Amino acid sequence: MATTKRVEIKTFNGNRDFSLWKIRIQAQLGVLGLKNSLTDFSLTKTVPLTKSEGKKPVTEDDGSEGTQTKEVSDLIKIEQSEQAKNIIINHSI
Repeated sequence: MATTKRVEIKTFNGNRDFSLWKIRIQAQLGVLGLKNSLTDFSLTKTVPLTKSEGKKPVTEDDGSEGTQTKEVSDLIKIEQSEQAKNIIINHSI
């Protein structure tokens, strides 16, 4: 059974202390495991090419053979970023 962790944070409307509100939002995102969404703006991950995608090995400048990789969308990072965005929006006007 999953448990929901929620902290009551008053909506930021410009009349309250922004620094305190920001710290509370960061703490809430940390509890939910979403704090990296605030600093990691890359929504991709690097994965190795499959054999059918990489026909011949790539050689790097030093002459050694390197592993071919590609950047793909990281669906987990995208979902976490959306969740963090929604929490921030729900606690501000």
